[in-house]
Amino acid sequence: MTDFSNISAIVTDISGTTSSIEFIDEVLFPYAQNHLISFVKHNPSHPSVQECLLQVAQEVQVDVNNHDVLLHHIQQCLELNVKSKPLKVLQSLVLQNGYLEDHFQSHIYKDAHQQLHHWQQQDLQLFSYSSASVNGQKWFFKYSQEGDLQHLFSGHFDTRIGQKQESAAYANIIQILGKPAEHILFLSDLRQELDAARQAGLQTCQVIREASQPLTSPHPCVRNFNGIKLG
Repeated sequence: MTDFSNISAIVTDISGTTSSIEFIDEVLFPYAQNHLISFVKHNPSHPSVQECLLQVAQEVQVDVNNHDVLLHHIQQCLELNVKSKPLKVLQSLVLQNGYLEDHFQSHIYKDAHQQLHHWQQQDLQLFSYSSASVNGQKWFFKYSQEGDLQHLFSGHFDTRIGQKQESAAYANIIQILGKPAEHILFLSDLRQELDAARQAGLQTCQVIREASQPLTSPHPCVRNFNGIKLG
């Protein structure tokens, strides 16, 4: 059991922390990759799709109505795993459609669900911080295998606030929450993110779920959320 005191808000990572990396890598990413082009073709009048196509057209400097070229470029970006704002928005739309069509439900560790519920009942403010878009995070928690968990969260942060391995992102979160940095606990499976959060003054905890990995870290570390005790 790892003790933390004077915590009034918790910011949690998603992949590898509240949800399995395998679900993200083996379900969500392939689904988005496999359905994105078809989704764009069948939804050309969707306002967000139109905006994304306009941004892609500006990137490759072609007419926005030249859908063949735009779709070819998007397909290449998917194959090369290129990170771009319009691509992330399109992927989010595809996953949203997948949730609505009940093609999958997001995986949440039971201990994460139980403790998040417990902490919310204790009047702690809960936030998620992920490279996925804010809307994507909302859908992720709304359509989970543990039911609709969206009500547990006071808000969500994505990389518009800053990159997760840069301390400036956590400084921005501190400013938005309006709380002393030492009253905010950040949970993640990645040391680099925790290093950045600690540099900004947050309390940190590394969640090391893989049993083959030793519980050794410069940060307090636990196997799951049940190992976190808030004093």
